[in-house]
Amino acid sequence: MLSQLVRVFRQRWRGWMQTCRLSLCARPLAEWWVFAGALGLYVVWLISTLPQSPMEWDEVLFVRGVLKFDVGEHAPHPPGYPIYMGLSKLFFFLGSDPVHATQLASIVGAVLALWGIGWLGRLVGLPALAVFFSCLMATLSPCFSFAANLGLSDMLATGLAMLAVATLLCLEQKPTCSTAVLAGAMTALACGTRPQIFLALLGPWALVTLRLSRKRVYRWLWSLPAALLVSLVVWLPVLRLTGVNRFLAASRWLASWMDAHEYLSRFPALPFSRFVADWLVRPLGSQALAVCFWLACVAGGWLLWRRGYGRLVALLLASGGGYLLLAPWTMTAEAAVRYALPAYALLSPLAAGLVLPTHWLQGAGVLLLGTWMLAAFAWILPALTLRAAEPNPVWAALSWVRETQQPQVVFVNGGIRPHALFVLQPAGFPVEVGDPQNPAPGLWVRSPALARGSQVLFSASWPEPKIGHMARRRYLSAEVVRVAPASGVSVPARPKGGSR
Repeated sequence: MLSQLVRVFRQRWRGWMQTCRLSLCARPLAEWWVFAGALGLYVVWLISTLPQSPMEWDEVLFVRGVLKFDVGEHAPHPPGYPIYMGLSKLFFFLGSDPVHATQLASIVGAVLALWGIGWLGRLVGLPALAVFFSCLMATLSPCFSFAANLGLSDMLATGLAMLAVATLLCLEQKPTCSTAVLAGAMTALACGTRPQIFLALLGPWALVTLRLSRKRVYRWLWSLPAALLVSLVVWLPVLRLTGVNRFLAASRWLASWMDAHEYLSRFPALPFSRFVADWLVRPLGSQALAVCFWLACVAGGWLLWRRGYGRLVALLLASGGGYLLLAPWTMTAEAAVRYALPAYALLSPLAAGLVLPTHWLQGAGVLLLGTWMLAAFAWILPALTLRAAEPNPVWAALSWVRETQQPQVVFVNGGIRPHALFVLQPAGFPVEVGDPQNPAPGLWVRSPALARGSQVLFSASWPEPKIGHMARRRYLSAEVVRVAPASGVSVPARPKGGSR
């Protein structure tokens, strides 16, 4: 009896899978309509869950850069990220507020990343179902979900890098002058969005140029002047706006700051155990999700290789895997969730090898990947809904001061200085940085909340630990207090519009 039930189940499952394949693959036009419809729904979801406020230091600097772009004032900090800032300014000029302008630029990056994944799959002839699951694996991975509408440059750089990898595959398949120029231009655009993304393109460039050179095909050299020309178009306006000397001085300052503050969180000083925890596990949420993801990538990559897609596997490993090996030498592990984003977007298609048509194993692959994606989405969903429902605690505290207090000097700790300058300074509040451990008399906004002092005027916190897990565990609580001149005891202020 049991064997009969299993046989019936397998027959019906096989029929259902065949129906799905036919519906997705019978006509290319239908396939693209399905992809476009799913992508449109995803964009609607991202717009409906836009974060209410920036959270991280860099987010605020990017928002300030939308209003006034000046690398010398570290708004944003060097080296400027001109493509990301240019797209954000475009949304700002079209009517978006500066906060949402940077977030909309990231949504464009998410769309480009999925487009690039689909393009890569079709270039090597992957079945439509495998391409669809490649996009879903990237989309629903926690680090991608968290960054897709966040006001940081990582998502747009990832999208352009994915397109650059696809153009490199085009160059290898059809080494013409036009494909070489396109590959060089896309690489320059990706690096103009975020220069660190070159680490993800170094491996694919080496792989493709080596293969072409072995065949004595040198048309890829046309990519070099194209990349140089696009780079000049991208970076010369930045130098012109900031000034060459100020730009170089700001870049040197950033390099020295990173050497002083991030040395222990980068290779070679970074312990291997922390590399595993911060770069290989934390971007995927939990340990269980991470283990399942890496096992799926290994098994799926092996199946892709066995089924004749070795060129795609090599390209993805050279880009995503190479990035994971190189990035910890130049970037801090504290922000590994966002810094590792390009690697996970580039490696996710490997897992889709589990849904290649291999009889009943395809159904098992669909179930396994579907279960992982549902679990990953359920894990990250509370963080996404919380930041869409209310401003982060620092933003809420600063907004409360602006709306209820008379203009006066406001003291803040150094970590929220950009936030305070953006929210309070236009309203006439001078902002000064102080030491929360030895506070000067006056009105204070501090984060994290110190949980001491008798009279707290306003406090806010985000209890959702997954936001701290995906960010740098900063800005999760904030409070407003007034420190008395003599005793140093916190006392209430007289509000402008009533008490709260």
